[in-house]
Formats: sequence, C-alpha cells, structure tokens
Amino acid sequence: MDNKLIKLHYFNPGSEGAVLNASPYYTLPANPAKMQRDLACLPAWYARENDFVFIENTLNEEFDIFKSLFKLPDVVRKNDPEKDRESFSGMKVSLWGISPHSIHLFEQWSKKYGLNLDIPAWNEQYRSMISRRTAQLCLSDLLDNIPELSGSIFPAFYSDIETIENKLKESEFSMLIKAPYSSSGRGLLWVKDPIDRASKQVLQGMLNKQTEVSLEKVLNKQVDFAMLFYSNPDKSVDFKGYSLFQTDNKGNYKGNFVGSQDKIESVLFESIDKTLFEQVKQRLINYFTQEVSGIYEGCICVDMMLYKENDKILLHPCLEINFRHTMGWLAMELYRNHFAESVSGDFRIEFRKNAVELYEKHLQMKNSHPLIAEKNRYISGYLPLCPVDENTNFSAFILNT
Repeated sequence: MDNKLIKLHYFNPGSEGAVLNASPYYTLPANPAKMQRDLACLPAWYARENDFVFIENTLNEEFDIFKSLFKLPDVVRKNDPEKDRESFSGMKVSLWGISPHSIHLFEQWSKKYGLNLDIPAWNEQYRSMISRRTAQLCLSDLLDNIPELSGSIFPAFYSDIETIENKLKESEFSMLIKAPYSSSGRGLLWVKDPIDRASKQVLQGMLNKQTEVSLEKVLNKQVDFAMLFYSNPDKSVDFKGYSLFQTDNKGNYKGNFVGSQDKIESVLFESIDKTLFEQVKQRLINYFTQEVSGIYEGCICVDMMLYKENDKILLHPCLEINFRHTMGWLAMELYRNHFAESVSGDFRIEFRKNAVELYEKHLQMKNSHPLIAEKNRYISGYLPLCPVDENTNFSAFILNT
C-alpha cells in the first residue's frame, strides 16, 4: 500500500499546555508525561489495521496477543527505522493533539532517519483556536441563532482577581473558573463568595500563566456528552457521532460509554426533542466550516451537557471544544471497529500512585472477568487497552460483565 495513505499515530495528552508554552522544547509535567508513556498504545484502537502507532516503551506479550486477536496496527519504536527505513518513509503523522512540541519531535525523528514523513505544519492561528475563547465565540453564535437555548450559560472572561471577586458577590449562583488552555477537568476552580485564600492563590497562578480566566454559572448537571466532528482536507466538516461520558463532581473525566449511537441517542433524546440537537449540529457544522476549515484538519469534539433548571431539562451546547482526539472519539471508534453488534461496555481510565496496586488489580480483573471475543470482536469481560505491569500508574480498560 502507498505509504502516503498510511498514518503514524501518536498519543500526546496535555497538548493544550504545550500550545500555551509554544516552545518546541516543552517538557510535560510529570503526570501527563507518565500518562503518555503508560497509554501510548491507545491510538491502536481507533487506527486502521495497516497504520502504525509510535511508542517509546517496549510492549509485553499480552498486548501482542490482543494485537492479533483484534487485528490492531503494528507499533513503531524510536529505533525501528534503523532496521527498515523505507517501511516508514512518507507516512502521514496523526497526532492526538497538535502542538509545536509534537511537530518538532517528528521533524527531528524524520530528519535523523531520512524518513520524509508527512508532518502537520504549525499555524499560529491554532494557538487562539485551542483556547476556551473559541468555545465562547461558538456558543455566542449558537445562542444568537437558536432561541431555545438559555443565555444564562454564557461565560465571561476576566484578567484580575478584584473584578472576579466583585462578580462573585453579585452572583446568586455558585460559580466555576476555567483556565483558557486546559481540558478534561483540569484547570477548573470551583469558587464561592468570599473566595478563600487557597483558591485565590490558585486563581492568581492561573492569571500569571494564562493572563485571563473564564467565569460561568455552575449548572445542575444531568448528562455529560459530546458531538464529534471531523474537519476534512477539502474544507468540509462532517458530523461523526455522539459520545456519552462521565465526570466526577469536580468535572474530572472518569470514562465513556461504549455502544451504539442508537443507545446514546435514546439517552439524549429522552428529555429534549431531537430537533434541537439537529439545529445545534447543523449550526456547528456551519460555524466550523466558516471559521476552522482550511486552517485545521482533524477531530473537533464539542463537550455538551444536559442540565436541570426549574424542574426542566435544558441543553448546554458548547462547554468546551477539543481540537484533537478525545477519549470519546476513541470510544466511538472502539465500538465501530472492535465490538460485536449490540454489545456495549464501559471505558475507564484509572490512576494509582502505587503502581504495584494497579498491577495487582489488573491481574485480579483478568481472573474475575475473563475476556470473551469472537471473530475479532469484543463480547464481554475485562479488556486492558494498553500494557499493564509493576511500573504502570495509568490504565485504560473496557469492562462489560
């Protein structure tokens, strides 16, 4: 197959921080760096079989078994091109999230081995696009064009603590502060009037690093979900599906439902008419076609929420926009590519500070929930998506008992 049609996938969580830093020599904080190493194989579950996944660690035999069982793509390690350079030359690099740091990594790797990789180019417009400011602008467009949506959900941006404290005093609601360059529950600060000393210190740190923050009303969340789009090279934007996910009471990501779009839609359309979702979907396609296509190629995942207010279920159509792959995208592709028809499951990310504890749980889950698969498709049981050993702190797995 023509190498130009083959993708080389790379998992780089925390790309928003790398974009904010803007340096090709950016160093990830310790936790995201460990997550990147431990979960490096995640793209194998949304990539095509003839693609490749770039990793730095060696893999254990267990993953080789799953690779054969589910027809997953092969991996590429940093030193592989020394053996067979032509096998990788010309491949298109597909990043979990684009950043100057990740682009530089592959430019150096390609140059070292003479691979002539097709690497995304950095565009300075990405920097403003990836900020939460874009979500605010997009939400403004939605509110202006869809009268059924409530204007009370609109966030405001501030750059000094005194103004924020005054806004908290004026508000009759609990409020949430968000750092512009953050995602997946990170960079959130739950505050109330008067703001306590510890929260004020965190807020000052956000402002020192990012110059401004957004302030918005805390909502009575009922359901977390997302609409998933793809911005194509021909400047068109396609809707790909819905993602149904879970967060804790602080907004931190916990996991995703993995199942059919029909099952997800049955949850979403139970309280709100489908026509409102269709209006939002079409408006978002129009907005991204006008504002993003031609600049950015790749996944666009819009986090949304069903919330309760005055005993009525309402829709928040744009909490956050992720211009990258997400766990929701992974869950959608997992179901389409690797699940038996009508089977559903739960996708979870787990962190344990004690790696031995995580490994012991992994072994226990293998015994108590044995994996069942037929015809390269998941049926039930415990399915670890990445290798787990005595040095692993992050695990990603599927469970359907």
